[in-house]
Amino acid sequence: MKKLNPSVLKTSGPLMATLATILFAPALAGAATIIDRLPYTITAPGRYELQRDLTTNDSNGITVQAANVVIDLKGFSITGDGTANGVAVASQTNVTVRNGMISGFYIGVVLVGVQSRAINLQLVNNDFGVATGGKACAVQDCFIVGLGTNHTGVGVGLYKSSSGILVKGNQISEFMTGINDFSADGFHAFTGNYIANGEYGIVASSNDLFQGNVVTNCAVPFSGGQAVGTENGGN
Repeated sequence: MKKLNPSVLKTSGPLMATLATILFAPALAGAATIIDRLPYTITAPGRYELQRDLTTNDSNGITVQAANVVIDLKGFSITGDGTANGVAVASQTNVTVRNGMISGFYIGVVLVGVQSRAINLQLVNNDFGVATGGKACAVQDCFIVGLGTNHTGVGVGLYKSSSGILVKGNQISEFMTGINDFSADGFHAFTGNYIANGEYGIVASSNDLFQGNVVTNCAVPFSGGQAVGTENGGN
């Protein structure tokens, strides 16, 4: 299995308490700033929105260098040429990316930081869907479709220094691996995901918990981790 070089993640308490912090982080008020071009770098907190589809070549689409940021794609898309990342969150706190399509990038969303979230996104035709090296982050309710198993990509990858990541309610297919925890000891939770058409479904570390996931048409549905309850389905 190909492992993602940790360098690509660089962009210029208890498990249940951590997950509660992720899900109930405060929303941001105030008028939104319009993202009207790519590449675009966010350097101040606030709300940011798209008003149309945007495209970029040879660069990250949106780079986040500030804490307390909400990026709402408003149903629009950002598209790349496969050489960079769609949304790249540098080591920041409380960043949310939501509600739109990110396609044609090496990595759709990179989350490096604390309490950051990728929610309700369509991540299509990226080598890697979401890569996180963060703490108390979430990937939730996303539609993540890759380039096929021969491209050795990962739908959701959890990398060194990540901990307390929640991966919930996603539909993931056409990757070598659906969800892969490379962090070794991060205490993550995978719940209610549907994973199809890969070599590996969920590859977990020994501390990870998983429940209510369905994996189909994967040679190895589950590897490692600790199943909670009996409703995890495999091939």
